[in-house]
Amino acid sequence: MAAGGQRLAGVLQGGLTGKNRAMHSDAYYTTVAQVLPALLIALILEIALIISSLGKILERAENAESAQGETSRERRDDLQEFATNIILLARQWMKAGAVISALFLVGELAAITALSFGWFNGWMFSLTIAPFVILVALIAMLPIIRLHVGSN
Repeated sequence: MAAGGQRLAGVLQGGLTGKNRAMHSDAYYTTVAQVLPALLIALILEIALIISSLGKILERAENAESAQGETSRERRDDLQEFATNIILLARQWMKAGAVISALFLVGELAAITALSFGWFNGWMFSLTIAPFVILVALIAMLPIIRLHVGSN
């Protein structure tokens, strides 16, 4: 019983020490280093599908406009404004992809650095868990956004 109390006191004072701590940390950072690329691939595919949906919306609008035959100048201006808005929206999604890639790089480099140098501390944990949580949350939200964009 005394040994258990001493171990608990050691954990409260400084965390796990020795082999158990290194094994636990190695496993965590190895998992993060392997899972983050899979999350990035999923997010890139979702963003590509959203941009594709925006292109289809623009194509449908142009087809509907050309099916009506000769149109007024005002209608052509509206279509041009709509096309410009769609293109701007697609560019914003591309910028979002760049931010997601930066998050991935931070998490991946932190995981690899922790594994390479044995830096298993709070900073490295924070630099890996934050991108992981954000990317998982985005993976949960992007299909809903894609369905909303595709339904318009």
